[in-house]
Amino acid sequence: ASVLIIKAAGDTVFAQYPYVHGLKTYAVQLNYFPDSTAQGNYTLHVAAQDHDLAVTEKMVSFFVR
Repeated sequence: ASVLIIKAAGDTVFAQYPYVHGLKTYAVQLNYFPDSTAQGNYTLHVAAQDHDLAVTEKMVSFFVR
């Protein structure tokens, strides 16, 4: 599994790779505080893979002021 926050320019500013083997659900809690010059567009990307190598992913865009 992976939880990434990516700037519009493509730079990864946060990465978390939780070990979730054998779990049917997993609650993600993260705190990311951008610095004061971090205004812009970002994407939150969450991905998980099962034993059959099937991947599920979700991407959500957001803006930081």
